[in-house]
Amino acid sequence: MAEHTTEVQAASLYEAACRAFANFKAQPEVIDEVYKARSFIVDVHQNPRRFLVYLEKLYTYLDPGKRGCLDNPKKKALRSLMDAVRTDAVQI
Repeated sequence: MAEHTTEVQAASLYEAACRAFANFKAQPEVIDEVYKARSFIVDVHQNPRRFLVYLEKLYTYLDPGKRGCLDNPKKKALRSLMDAVRTDAVQI
């Protein structure tokens, strides 16, 4: 699998992962690879660190569970970020 990168601005690791996933989904040339990926790496440039994000664990974290309408607003916002289709996303 080829390596692809994207840059995002985010307030948390989860937000960065969700925004990056949305950026990749918006790229027709890599969309098939996005859905086959099991993990990806997030580099944080503000305080340089690198994280390996497992998509299954991210999905588990974002799962609304049985709370229904009492769902955590932050997780709800992160799920909407992952579902967003970005037209301004740039693949480097």
